[in-house]
Amino acid sequence: MGFLLSSQVSLTFSRPMSSKPLISSPSLFVQFASVFMHLDDPSICLLFFFFERSVNMFLLLLCLLAQLSRTNRIAAYYLMACTFYTVIWSARLSILFSIIRIDPDPNTRYRLKWVAAVFVGAIVFFISQLMWVCEPSPAWKNARNPQCRLNKEVAICQLVCE
Repeated sequence: MGFLLSSQVSLTFSRPMSSKPLISSPSLFVQFASVFMHLDDPSICLLFFFFERSVNMFLLLLCLLAQLSRTNRIAAYYLMACTFYTVIWSARLSILFSIIRIDPDPNTRYRLKWVAAVFVGAIVFFISQLMWVCEPSPAWKNARNPQCRLNKEVAICQLVCE
């Protein structure tokens, strides 16, 4: 619905945006996550979404961690650690592919594609290093919030690859 003013500007009227998607989206996400993690009662976690935002995520995390088994907590640690390496190196790959796309020299493009292959190799190397450092020592897996203590060699490899 609109009309034309004398200055030839068309105005359009629309319905105001509803706040329902802002409220329902987080609750759907929590319900989806609770089904995915096999939690019995997601309604407790849903209540936390209506509290203050900074406290909200902390309480939600505590709610989810309280119901996870030992194996799920270990798997969550590995998933978060692998995701960290994958996100960091994927961002670097994205920048590299942007450079490859705008570079006019075919020889430089060819070399940069090999650098991209090295970046993918770095992702595989760091995830493998995480596994071969953490798996031989089972003591960290018995903690309430398991987190593998990475040794000095891992830190040196990460600094060299930066």
